[in-house]
Amino acid sequence: MFNIACMIFAFVLSTSVQAYTCNCNGRTYNNSDIFSAINKANQIDEAANQPDGLYPHRYANPTNMEYPWCGNGHFAEYPLVPVPPGPFKSGDPGPDRVIYLVGTRKTFCGVMSRCPDFHSEY
Repeated sequence: MFNIACMIFAFVLSTSVQAYTCNCNGRTYNNSDIFSAINKANQIDEAANQPDGLYPHRYANPTNMEYPWCGNGHFAEYPLVPVPPGPFKSGDPGPDRVIYLVGTRKTFCGVMSRCPDFHSEY
């Protein structure tokens, strides 16, 4: 196992070959939560062309977080909600997002949490 530091002091994502778990300020997510969110995002808009405020949409990466395991390309974000009741459908998206690479194969890149103190920057 190895650890990947995630965005904005939020948490650490622990990964192994096929198992993902993360703790976002006390909210725990696993493979089912993460991949349900990516699959739901893909059903809504495969290209992640939704405008800000709708999901999925392009992730601008305002803090220049590096995702070396994802390479270059267009990143997208989708709200992360535990299953059940997730994946996210509508309403308040909450602070947590799954970040993935847009393309024919949706590559999981990481999870981030928007800290309320910095929310205005996004």
